Amino acid sequence: MCVGGNLFPLVGATLERGGHIAIGLGDYPYPELGIPRNADLVERIAQMARETGREIASPSEVRKILGLREHSPQ
Repeated sequence: MCVGGNLFPLVGATLERGGHIAIGLGDYPYPELGIPRNADLVERIAQMARETGREIASPSEVRKILGLREHSPQ
């Protein structure tokens, strides 16, 4: 957990050790990246994960992992 600071320096080691990353502007605004959106941060983390041989779970896979019901469009 990294609140109030840039998470990116920890990402490589976390991914290599099988850890999970949760990132968002609510924890730190990342001014050194300009004016990123949450989607920009997530995409950057996803790319870093793929570069270390890790794949990102789909929304459906995440729901299954967390034991949530499948999303049904309204």
